[in-house]
Amino acid sequence: MTTEVSVMNKHAVALAADSAVTISVSSDIAPKIFHSVDKLFMLSKSRPVGIMIYGSASLMRIPWETLIKQFRRQLGDRDESHLEDYAVSFIGFLGGLNRRQGSDLNFVEQWHIIRFLKAFRQRTQHQLEGLLTQSGDKSETLTEDQQKKLLRKAMTAAISDFGKFVEGLENLEYMEGHQAKELMAVNKSWVDQVMAEVLNDLPVTASQKKKLLALMVDAVEKEFFFSENDSGVVIAGFGEEELYPVMVRCNFEGFLFDKLKYGRYQVTKIDDNCRSYITPFAQGDEISAFIQGIDPGFMIRIQQSMQNYGSGFIQQLQTVLSEQKVPEGQIAEMVSAMSEYAGQQGESLNASLGQYSQQRYIDPVVDAVAFLPKHELSHLAESLVTLTSLRKKMSTESETVGGPVDVAVISKGDGFIWIKRKNYFDPQQNFTKSD
Repeated sequence: MTTEVSVMNKHAVALAADSAVTISVSSDIAPKIFHSVDKLFMLSKSRPVGIMIYGSASLMRIPWETLIKQFRRQLGDRDESHLEDYAVSFIGFLGGLNRRQGSDLNFVEQWHIIRFLKAFRQRTQHQLEGLLTQSGDKSETLTEDQQKKLLRKAMTAAISDFGKFVEGLENLEYMEGHQAKELMAVNKSWVDQVMAEVLNDLPVTASQKKKLLALMVDAVEKEFFFSENDSGVVIAGFGEEELYPVMVRCNFEGFLFDKLKYGRYQVTKIDDNCRSYITPFAQGDEISAFIQGIDPGFMIRIQQSMQNYGSGFIQQLQTVLSEQKVPEGQIAEMVSAMSEYAGQQGESLNASLGQYSQQRYIDPVVDAVAFLPKHELSHLAESLVTLTSLRKKMSTESETVGGPVDVAVISKGDGFIWIKRKNYFDPQQNFTKSD
């Protein structure tokens, strides 16, 4: 894991990244954490553009550093009119790296299949628990035939539910023409073996298996990474025609059935209406707490507690009214009215907290950042990353954020300037300029 941040105003964009990386060899061995990894790079030697990576440290097991520097060599001194053009060129470069040999499934494709099936299994278990709750039964009190009947019903509901979930995901048009159906057919014995292992105690019929495989193929074109092997990429700086900084962020999964799968990239621009931005990446809760005045997880807990309190109050009210022999019709009306009132009060509370956070914390920070000079931008970016590192150090959790903080400032006039940068070598012992 990692923490990175982008701080932007009209003058420049400051990028800061920690140096921690977590290596997991297997589920039986404790993860190893290193604090010496590079995550921030120049994207061009001569243009004001930088790039940061987070999440997986490689794409298809090729280190991101290698890919970035190879692209930089190909880019040379070429100008792009807009920063988005650099992102498009980088995606095009990555798309030409497919190195499939033979017809075997690569590890991203295997993970897509395995974790898709595991997600379906979880939905089946959820449906089964719901059916048991509705019936008031416990699984240990049911006969074997009753359990099988209930499980088949849960599987039918899970397939329908999962189908709606996949259908509701946004389509990635560029993924059309993938070879999932063909490659899964060629590797049918492996797919069948995995299905048997993951769904070993579920009575999957032939028709259900066919539906699952069809859904698995459909999911390839959706904006959802079942393999959970994605990397985040942030490109920031200036295009030739841009006076204010721009940032593009995008997540990459890897080559999935002969198509490079990535999410739709998001563009953030500084202009006269939006004069500053602070954007955290990966583990950004501490940075968000600094900006919003409250930890996002704590805010969610408050909202959930209020909802639980309202639900419990209404349930208790319904019980008391029933004990007082109040007619069912009147109870239903009162419960309906109280539920509506509780919902309105919950929305009012959320709006009030949001407004207070905006006025008391967010707006003052945004306004201050808008006027910061370049050296103050870099100091703020570094401090925000260090804050998250300190929080990890002062806890019982693994220090998944830490090590030296690399900081760079990118401006239209000065280009990409390193403010802080770790080296694995002594620069004085090397005659060539480090890159």
